[in-house]
Amino acid sequence: MNANRTDALLTVEEVARRCHVHVGTVRRHIAAGDLRVVRFGRAVRIRERELDRFLEGGAGRSPIEPGTAPGSLLAERIGTLVNRKKQLA
Repeated sequence: MNANRTDALLTVEEVARRCHVHVGTVRRHIAAGDLRVVRFGRAVRIRERELDRFLEGGAGRSPIEPGTAPGSLLAERIGTLVNRKKQLA
């Protein structure tokens, strides 16, 4: 991976757009501790490599598979993103 890409800091809104989910969904994952953030005062940023880890099921969690989570639409969207990333690799 390109070092500049993995070190990018994304806003909650940017992560929501990339994952095609609502901003509230991203904030819930942050509040639950599933998605780690960097805080600058009140500003919250997500490292791109942390988003990749989260989408791939890092930190001991299984990857989110389509149709397996209560929010299956979210799981389908994340599953699609993970599959696209694997195809590009």
